[in-house]
Amino acid sequence: MPAKLDAVSVGQDLFGGGTSSGSESVNHPGSSLAQDVAAFLAVLLTTEVDLTAATFAPTWGGTAMSLLAAPRRWDSNKGMLAVYKLEDPPPGPRTVTLAYSGVPTELLTRNLMLIPSTYQGVESIGTPVDAGGGSTTSNSLTVNTGLPAHRGVSWHGVGKGRTYTKTGNNRTKRQSLAMLGGGSLLQQDAAGNNGSLTLTATHNLATPNWAAFAVDLAPAKVRGSVTIPLGISLACSGGTYRTAPPGKFWEIPAGAPINELA
Repeated sequence: MPAKLDAVSVGQDLFGGGTSSGSESVNHPGSSLAQDVAAFLAVLLTTEVDLTAATFAPTWGGTAMSLLAAPRRWDSNKGMLAVYKLEDPPPGPRTVTLAYSGVPTELLTRNLMLIPSTYQGVESIGTPVDAGGGSTTSNSLTVNTGLPAHRGVSWHGVGKGRTYTKTGNNRTKRQSLAMLGGGSLLQQDAAGNNGSLTLTATHNLATPNWAAFAVDLAPAKVRGSVTIPLGISLACSGGTYRTAPPGKFWEIPAGAPINELA
């Protein structure tokens, strides 16, 4: 079966400069009928403090998620993009929570953006690629994809004062978020194309404060059952057959019950 989007949701929070720990939760409307699910959580956080020592603990329906790849930071570690994954979670609606701690305090508020998503029909998550840095108005990543049943997914984050344009994606946009002056987060995907797939996002002004991740999702094997009705016809000649097990004789007349002879 092809790998395809199951559901996507969003969450955001503007938390105070004096807050060093807390959490943000999102109700994700996954389908209970989805099979072979892969779950992701993209996190964008922009501040005016160094986030290197901060810790983040995302859970999907109470189950801990792991990093897709090491987080990307920019602007002296004041901005951060991270993507988390959970392979084969139970399908259906779930509460997605990001707990954070160790964020240094400051005078300004912080901008937190979340995009949880689920894909179904996923056999495995490929090796991620990532990029960041270099002043530009667009950023691209290329993933190796197989047959059209594969799906390439990318997440793009840009720092304060920048937003992704409405048509700033070259693949199917699944969700985008922007907070006033606080940056922007975008997710897009596309079917595989028997080779390499490039995913590009464009923002309004050039900046080196951005990062992006992309990954290929391999499709799950087709599962199902088939019932084949079979008609059986038996025939025998109309003669009389005899069999002689030790000490017994049986007569089997055609069309008549078996008779014990001895």
